[in-house]
Amino acid sequence: MMTFGRRIASRFMRLRIGMKGAAMLKRLNAESKDVKRAQANVLNDILSYAGDTIYGLEHGFSTVRSPAEFKDSVPVNTYEDLRPYVRRHEEGESNVLFPGKPMFYATTSGTTDAPKRIPITRKYHDECYNGLSNIWLHSMFQESPGFMNGYDISMVGKAIEGYTADGTSYGSFSGHMNAYMPEFIKRFRVIPFEIHDIDDYPSRYYALLRVGLTYPIRWIVAANPSTLLELHRASMMNIESIIKDIHDGTLKEHLNISAPIRARIEARLKPCPKRAKTLERLLDQWGNALRPRHYWPSLQMINTWKSGNAGVYLEQTADFYSPQTVIREFGYLATEARAGIVLNKNQETSILACHLLYFEFVDRDDLDNTHPTYLCAHELEKGREYAIYITTPSGLYRYNINDIVRVEDFHGTFPMVRFVQKGSGVTSMTGEKLYESQYLIAVNKSMHDLNIQPGFHLAFADIERSVYHCFVELEQRSIEQDKIIARLSADIDDTLQQMNPEYAAKRKSNRLGPLQVHSLQPNAFAAYKTEKLKQGHREGQFKMTHLQQDPSQMRLFFDLCNNESKSTGGNL
Repeated sequence: MMTFGRRIASRFMRLRIGMKGAAMLKRLNAESKDVKRAQANVLNDILSYAGDTIYGLEHGFSTVRSPAEFKDSVPVNTYEDLRPYVRRHEEGESNVLFPGKPMFYATTSGTTDAPKRIPITRKYHDECYNGLSNIWLHSMFQESPGFMNGYDISMVGKAIEGYTADGTSYGSFSGHMNAYMPEFIKRFRVIPFEIHDIDDYPSRYYALLRVGLTYPIRWIVAANPSTLLELHRASMMNIESIIKDIHDGTLKEHLNISAPIRARIEARLKPCPKRAKTLERLLDQWGNALRPRHYWPSLQMINTWKSGNAGVYLEQTADFYSPQTVIREFGYLATEARAGIVLNKNQETSILACHLLYFEFVDRDDLDNTHPTYLCAHELEKGREYAIYITTPSGLYRYNINDIVRVEDFHGTFPMVRFVQKGSGVTSMTGEKLYESQYLIAVNKSMHDLNIQPGFHLAFADIERSVYHCFVELEQRSIEQDKIIARLSADIDDTLQQMNPEYAAKRKSNRLGPLQVHSLQPNAFAAYKTEKLKQGHREGQFKMTHLQQDPSQMRLFFDLCNNESKSTGGNL
């Protein structure tokens, strides 16, 4: 039963969000009538805002009068291009990429061994992120008025992972937003915020389920559906122990949880023998077929991604939830920018926020050209796929986010896009965003450390099994090759975890399996290249991407493996 306090809080939130969300939605609809004008206004606003910064002065922001002049004045940037400017902010300098200093930094994986720290300014936070969040919540209240009348689970990262030299915090954007919501809302959240600060993922999932299974959850937010799978696996592995804890009002001993965090969680626990009895009955009735729809029958809504690789994981949850549970597309967003919004449960494409952020695009077929044509939002065509570049009030200028999107339709004149995949040289099955450059560094380091002379190698993301397969052509043959391969597998995997915090997080949470190395037959690369040339590839244009997601190519390399690795691949 929902308490009187929760009903009052829910009504207050609905009114407050309704007023803000309705106003923001009205603005979105009005500005979507003329995307060219909306984008010109956004660009002028950002350039004026940052005109007197070091970056703005270096690139003549004050003299830019059009999108064409912006292209001429500012180069396309990766994070590595902007890292020196971000570092100056981290060391305490103001007015480098944007006026003043950032509120905090949102961490995500980078193309090198150093993670990216994306500055979050007050302007971006309030106008862009919160503005779209209010529309998002308002649209859900319109469709499902009671979805916040009960309890929720939001899967977020650690809010504070550390501090820069000047004392500004950095960590998960979602964790920060979760931890710093208004105090009156915090009092009505059932999942203690401290749970998200548990570093050990099995312990974090256990604690979350220990609390979550006590309540009739009505709403789940989990950006990547692989998290839904892992939650279910964790519940089935620990269900009897969780039921005992719910009955006794305890939290299992020997979990890898620090004493201060454990104390804060335990302070909120109390015995619930009635709920434990219900869960015992459900377990007796369903056994291994127990699903979330049985213990959370009032679950109204799940917000998660459906596009790109996410769809593969979502299919595996087909029998998890009741037909009445709405699974709503989460929308096009990344650590770098909340770039799109979804307005209803049937919409699986995101309306680009062309009134808040500035966008440029390159047709996918034009990406390999030395001088590709950069298009504005009003130049896009329905059905075409594009690489997307974003300019934000947080100091990202003509930023290559390395995403490919497809234009499915238009909201007025604003493009509605579906995420297709990451761009070249990066894969992301569960949100790990593993870059080809990281993979190459890890392989080279591991082979050097193990005194292995490498030949040809490449890796594939296996989306069906959430694991990376690395195929290696070793120049040295050895009777101990199995041991070498095992050591190489573990060493590359460990190195990637050290380099890429998101890869490490997905490994620790079991959303990704350990990387597997497979030994190729001698001259495998020569055989592969010969076959590709027979298929019509030109010698001078033959390119090898060392990190790919291509099931057909992956099967080809399993066919080129030694017998031992073939048998491993045969279980795929």
